[in-house]
Amino acid sequence: MRTLAGSILALLLLAAFPSPAIAQGSLTTDMVTRADSLYGARDYAGAAEAYAAALERLAEDAPGREAALLGLARARLGEGRAEESLALFERLRELARARGDRAAEMAAVMGIGSSEKSLGRHRRAIGAALEAIEIARELGEPVREGYLWNNLAGAWTFMGDPARAIDAYRRALELVPQDDRFYDRILGGLAAAHKGRAEYARAEALYLEAREINAVTGDRYTAGTIHDGLGGLYAATGRYEEALAEYAAALETTRVTGARAAEGFTLEHMAAVRAELGDAAGARVDADAALAIQRETGDRSGEADALALLAELAREAGETDRAIALHEEALAVARESGLAGREAEAGTGLAAALLAAERPADALA
Repeated sequence: MRTLAGSILALLLLAAFPSPAIAQGSLTTDMVTRADSLYGARDYAGAAEAYAAALERLAEDAPGREAALLGLARARLGEGRAEESLALFERLRELARARGDRAAEMAAVMGIGSSEKSLGRHRRAIGAALEAIEIARELGEPVREGYLWNNLAGAWTFMGDPARAIDAYRRALELVPQDDRFYDRILGGLAAAHKGRAEYARAEALYLEAREINAVTGDRYTAGTIHDGLGGLYAATGRYEEALAEYAAALETTRVTGARAAEGFTLEHMAAVRAELGDAAGARVDADAALAIQRETGDRSGEADALALLAELAREAGETDRAIALHEEALAVARESGLAGREAEAGTGLAAALLAAERPADALA
């Protein structure tokens, strides 16, 4: 099971970077200010619409256009529309390099890495994070370096290397002060990494510590990641009803923030728990909903997981032809995502479906 805290958690740390200045006293300024407010409230769809409206009023070389462009890139990332955010961040990197602004370049590279990670291209995400870390050190920005170590840790979690992830999260916590508004997110990521090593007691303690801090900060997005993380922990330890309660709370919070990619994660997790409880119909509904969101947001690794779950549900229902087709699709997506672990799981699932269809030679291959 993928961990929300290990990936989406890190995507919104771009808010810590200042936007380029925009001239005061204009209607466009008011529009960008409103968009910033919507983004701060985690209304990503509303913020994106407001930033886009401001950009329509700004000439190509107008002061403040880059601020609106950066805002739009962040909002698209928050929505889970990673292909769009990636293109915007790449454009911002070009602009920053053209004027020699290393701080702006670091923000753009950080966004590129987060977009790549959201798209399931974790090796590229790692490369971008390492590049941004070097710029942060050059600029003497330890807190921002800590945010970047957090991003890198999330990528290592997805690559199936919790030991490296834990080391990176610890580096982040050493650099980010405890009163920082993102400290609870980093703790949640560290909890997810320990959960990945089946260190459940340690993971639960960290999640609960993060929840206490989040109760003070009031960040609803982070609250959703903590609910999802605890849900995964309870599912891993057979506490399925508690897991469903945490996932339901995560969905409620996530839908308020408009973070579609995070919603897809939690629906996928909820579907897996329903399947464990024997609720095949409920599991299929949640998995179908997750798959639709993952295709919408470009989450290829999530798409592979949802397809695999739907394939297993089909096989258990005796729909072997459908199960084979879904496993084949999951295998193709897993290969495209470049994650060997998922590819192996998809291949194993396909073999089981072929056996169920009485095709042992194909299954053996």
